[in-house]
Amino acid sequence: ALWGGPDLRVVEAALKAAARRLKPNGRVLLLTSVRSGRNDVLRAVEASKLVPVTNRIVRHWGEDLHFDLLACASQP
Repeated sequence: ALWGGPDLRVVEAALKAAARRLKPNGRVLLLTSVRSGRNDVLRAVEASKLVPVTNRIVRHWGEDLHFDLLACASQP
């Protein structure tokens, strides 16, 4: 999903959609590219309490910083 800011509702919708596709004891990788402050995005994802952030990849594309959040969700 590509979006312009750390809108918690967008984060929650994406994570809930991913969680619905999980099998018991399964895992899903959610790759999210955002053009905004890394800390704000991490706070939004962590505040959703739906997935833990397990890895962060930062890439430089032109003059913009694109933050790829690699979040992993597991069903209890």
